[in-house]
Amino acid sequence: MIDEWQLPRRPFFSCSESAFSIIDGELMRHELLSGVVTPAIALEVGTGNIFEHRPRRVTEHRGQVVSVLCDDNSTVVLDFENGTARKRTPAGDQVYRAGIEEGNAGRGYMPR
Repeated sequence: MIDEWQLPRRPFFSCSESAFSIIDGELMRHELLSGVVTPAIALEVGTGNIFEHRPRRVTEHRGQVVSVLCDDNSTVVLDFENGTARKRTPAGDQVYRAGIEEGNAGRGYMPR
């Protein structure tokens, strides 16, 4: 089993109105057959969370780094190797005030 806040070896990304989820692709087939798919990681949309706006789609995935375009035209960059998140916006880059593991804790962003 993977560490809860590490990117699975074969990630499957899911964007919904309420969360950005990552499912372990190696376990997905078995879970689909059982009728229950449990995300390895689920980052909820909420004020001060890593995802403050609805995630739309993954725009880039390189190794342990995943970039996700959001409804407000910002891009959230998740770096699983370092356990950090940052957000690129037209107004500039911002860094999440905690690690990915606290992405649902409402810690908010600060200018980079």
